[in-house]
Amino acid sequence: MVYDADYAHQYDHRPHEAMSRIRWEFIQQHLRLPQGSKVLDIGYGNGAFLKLAQREGMDIFGIDLHGEDFGVPEVDYDTTIDFDLICFFDSIEHLPEFDLIFGLNAGNVIVSIPDPPDFLLSTPNLWRHYKPGEHLHYFSRGSLDTVLTKWGLPTKIAEGHPEDALRGKLDILGRSYDNIYTAIYSRGHQTSAA
Repeated sequence: MVYDADYAHQYDHRPHEAMSRIRWEFIQQHLRLPQGSKVLDIGYGNGAFLKLAQREGMDIFGIDLHGEDFGVPEVDYDTTIDFDLICFFDSIEHLPEFDLIFGLNAGNVIVSIPDPPDFLLSTPNLWRHYKPGEHLHYFSRGSLDTVLTKWGLPTKIAEGHPEDALRGKLDILGRSYDNIYTAIYSRGHQTSAA
């Protein structure tokens, strides 16, 4: 799979402003980041979420492979910036390994991933998010917790399916399934009374 500018532009026709707003409201409901907070989005695509965060007073940064200038200040995995929030929206399942992210300084991390259905192991081809070669990991909630705990973010302060309000649930063989699972992890402190 090649993550280039064409891949980043696949989201241009989607309601990325509405999705960015859903994500931002979920974050602020649980973290209440003050203006000037440093936000890094890994796999930021066309930069829609980061541009919304910037309009809300955040200092924004991105890491992506596409190589196109979307007006987002980019950093490398070896940056020494202390981030208040690192975001993985539809991206952590694409990473071949996690050692690079473990070196990043994050106070909080938000992750959205495809929420695997109970039949995944027996009939994976029924699930639209089953994409061998593109999705390199299929996380359960427990395995996602394990990765974030290894990174030093053991406290899950929020979880849910806020993106399903826009992306919808999945109807598979007459049964409704949650689509996208979202969780916020912290280094052990909670910045709001969520």
